[in-house]
Amino acid sequence: MQLALTTFAAEFNGTAVSVLDHAGHKWLTAEAVGLCLGYSPANARVGINNLYHRHLDRFDEVDTTVIKLMTVTGEKDTRIFSSSGCVTLGWLSNTARAAEFQRWAKHELAAQIAGEKVALTYDEFNTIVDAAKPGEAGRAARQMAMNIQQRFSHTATAPMPATATAPRITRAIEFEALSLFVAGLGQGAIGKQLGISRPAVNCMLHGRYRFSPNAGQDRTTPALRAAVAERFVAADLERLSQKYLASSANRAMEDALEEAGCRVLGLLPPINIAKSLH
Repeated sequence: MQLALTTFAAEFNGTAVSVLDHAGHKWLTAEAVGLCLGYSPANARVGINNLYHRHLDRFDEVDTTVIKLMTVTGEKDTRIFSSSGCVTLGWLSNTARAAEFQRWAKHELAAQIAGEKVALTYDEFNTIVDAAKPGEAGRAARQMAMNIQQRFSHTATAPMPATATAPRITRAIEFEALSLFVAGLGQGAIGKQLGISRPAVNCMLHGRYRFSPNAGQDRTTPALRAAVAERFVAADLERLSQKYLASSANRAMEDALEEAGCRVLGLLPPINIAKSLH
């Protein structure tokens, strides 16, 4: 069923921006984000969607979602981004407008639709920006960023309940996702079976999903984690073989590649390449 959405006009750096009211919060389409960041009109939507897909592990369900919007060609699935999602996209895009757009998203999009306007403090904004960074600096800031985003998860007419609600994605869901992956299912099929997004499945399989504090205890075992890793390695070896093999006539090369992969994994002792060429 199509959601009834309210839109209202805003402006960033001389660019007219159509802001969506979705679930009591402000969101931008990928095209709107691209135009704000200086992408050409022809490339704005595709450019931002490509940027998002290259960095799936930087986003979760509070940053972006897909809704149905009515277009001139009919109803269409459209990806939209919240304030935190826009801040992350600004960081990743590194365009001339990126820093200014991050500040604008902080002030104009983070506020609640209903009730008194709420703004991030300077320190809170910097924390969300840091959460988009790679490596240890980003990991250290992500939990703090999640707590900050909870300030904007309810409108003024719907105060935060005294007890936290159960998260949609728990450690039990993680266990099921990993088990299904080991059983041979693809990431898209796992998402459909568990009712979660493919990016969420991808993050869990790579150990990058940021669980909420009340998501439960880790249920994975060393054996399960090893089995997931082995399937990734097997897939990588298969892709490597297919990349270099033109036909079954290259069986010797296929065997050499497989042997090289085993040596990388430590399953076989290393060889002296210079000596083997003589």
